[in-house]
Amino acid sequence: KMATLNIIRNKIVSRIFAVTKRQTPYVETFKFAA
Repeated sequence: KMATLNIIRNKIVSRIFAVTKRQTPYVETFKFAA
């Protein structure tokens, strides 16, 4: 369980960093990640 939680946490953190770096809406990064 801890491994999956860490993966999810890393995904969320990287997504937030991507948004702050690119200064783009969350939707764009969500499309890019998916």
